[in-house]
Amino acid sequence: MNTVKGANNSETKMIKAIQRAIGAVSDGMIGTQTMSDIACRLGADCFPLTLKIYSNPVIIAKDLLPFAGKGRELKNFTNTINGSFYGGGQPCSILIANGQVVQEWSCHAYLYNKPEAVLYKTKDGKVGVKEVVNAKELPGNIDWAIGGFGLIDYYNPTKQGFCRLTANGKTQDFSDVLRKTNHSMIGYKNGYFYLVYCTNMTAMSVNEFAKKLGFELAIMLDGGHIAGINGEESFAKINTSTSQYYIVQGV
Repeated sequence: MNTVKGANNSETKMIKAIQRAIGAVSDGMIGTQTMSDIACRLGADCFPLTLKIYSNPVIIAKDLLPFAGKGRELKNFTNTINGSFYGGGQPCSILIANGQVVQEWSCHAYLYNKPEAVLYKTKDGKVGVKEVVNAKELPGNIDWAIGGFGLIDYYNPTKQGFCRLTANGKTQDFSDVLRKTNHSMIGYKNGYFYLVYCTNMTAMSVNEFAKKLGFELAIMLDGGHIAGINGEESFAKINTSTSQYYIVQGV
């Protein structure tokens, strides 16, 4: 998309005012982010939608459908992104799909009793994030819930166990999750969900990117060789042949 800039001070002032009104970055330039924010605010009939925002592939959807991938690949499912953490060949982050608990414990519950940040939606449409060790700590009436690494107000790697941990004489280092690599992220704003493939970023950079995009809520998912996205456009078909334990679909 070609970026539109004001030709004079008044036009730039108008553009910035429109951006502030819809919650977009007020930079005086109308590009993909501003247009997608306008589409969300208007409830335009175009979602799910695949865009490139600040050079990163993004799928914007009205709702999410998380499910256990059971080793299947993203290329088998449209408008999808990889899910969250796994260990020992099994998913180990909290997942609730269609009201049914698939995995109830956080990824660092065993031995360390550490919570993770869980993005959830209730059956009456409330969306939130809560740090929990077990899915039972979430609000009742859950439609779906996806565990991950907390961002924005929930960015706390040490509290969530993404550091060096020792228990019962066993030491493990989970700080590799913070490293510079490809990461996946789910964000929420203006009533819409954003599946974002973050190219070559640290966890801190992903957190700053979430703020730049204006997300109200966000979590980071697994990264490295697991990170993948399968959007409508060719630029959003990345690592689609990797087997996935969790998959999140935008609908």
